[in-house]
Amino acid sequence: MRWLALVGFCLCWAAAGLADDAPPRIKPEEARKFVDQKVEVVFEVKHAKHSEKRKTVFLDSLEDFRSPRNLGVAIIEKGLSDLKTKKSIGRPEEYFANKKIRVTGTVVIREENAYIDIDTAEQIDLAP
Repeated sequence: MRWLALVGFCLCWAAAGLADDAPPRIKPEEARKFVDQKVEVVFEVKHAKHSEKRKTVFLDSLEDFRSPRNLGVAIIEKGLSDLKTKKSIGRPEEYFANKKIRVTGTVVIREENAYIDIDTAEQIDLAP
């Protein structure tokens, strides 16, 4: 009976250790405080566009994508291909527009704006 309790304790301890590996969940307006850190963020997409020139889809937390409070999600070419293959999402700018999304990735600053680059389908999904 004691070994069963010990096994249960070990499983709980291992699960707690795995939970510590989860990235922190932040609000989009907090992104600048987490540059170069892996985070999870949930927000409603307020602005979406596809840049043919950059081969990237941009999803923004605010309509004003230049606002310092905005967090942009940049789905790069590799991510676009992965979304199409794994989730059958051919036009993410339409699929995610005006919907609540959950994104996991590393915050970067590019052109004075905060972004999370998406290169795998597992990094982005609709929020429950």
